[in-house]
Amino acid sequence: MLVVFYFLEWLAARKDDVFDIVSIECVHNPLAAEFHEPKNETEFRALFEKLALKLYGYKISVSQERCPDLLLYDKEIKETVRAEVEYKASDFFKHKHKFDSVDLIVCWINDIKKSHIPILECGKKIRKYCGSC
Repeated sequence: MLVVFYFLEWLAARKDDVFDIVSIECVHNPLAAEFHEPKNETEFRALFEKLALKLYGYKISVSQERCPDLLLYDKEIKETVRAEVEYKASDFFKHKHKFDSVDLIVCWINDIKKSHIPILECGKKIRKYCGSC
């Protein structure tokens, strides 16, 4: 990354007007420049759908409005996983979803201690990934 920075500085210092403006962007992670922390389920879901494969190994087979929100193909276990996306894990219970309708709760924040359904908390990992340059 340091080499790219010095190269861009060198381009900016040139006096031959080939480059009027040089912008330094995150070459490693293009999402870092546009990342903003989600404030609700809709924003989190859109972000998760962009990163599901890269960060978690899930290929999205189906995305729908009813429960389960997503059918994810897990490349590691070679099976489809029914996932409900929530901003907070506790929203799954507030929305009164049926326990047997999903295999996984995908959330930005896990605010519950115990669940019979596995929970994938994404906030920390996505923050780290999108904040890295």
